[in-house]
Amino acid sequence: MIYYIMNKELEAQIEARKQEAKDKKISDKLSLVMRVLGNHYDETTSNSNLRCFIFTDGNMQIETMSGYCGHCRDAMGVSHKQINYKDKMVFYEGGSDIETYIPGPWEGLLTKLANKAKKVEETSSKDAFVRQTAEEIDAEKQIKDRYGL
Repeated sequence: MIYYIMNKELEAQIEARKQEAKDKKISDKLSLVMRVLGNHYDETTSNSNLRCFIFTDGNMQIETMSGYCGHCRDAMGVSHKQINYKDKMVFYEGGSDIETYIPGPWEGLLTKLANKAKKVEETSSKDAFVRQTAEEIDAEKQIKDRYGL
């Protein structure tokens, strides 16, 4: 293993880059896309329980994983979010630490996908509200009919 002690200038540049990713809400956009548009699967074994989401759109592959590995008090939480663009990792967040962020054209694609996911989510919420309201109206009508009201 190679250890490298960063100079203060490089360390400051890296912190600025991490802050840039936070300011652009890359992680939030990624989570929204995965929750609404991603395909999910669960991996469960005798000592782990993981929930994974995968989304592919042309040159962009997005993956998230969260869960735990280990037994009871030895269990360790696992969480990561990753974006590959043209087969190169451009964003990686392990836990809540941004470990890779390379700005580029993929950010515009992510923003478009996040906007699409937001519209899908809003439409789904509206549809669910309309269904719920229709069911409530129907239930109220049935109760009124039972009492001749």
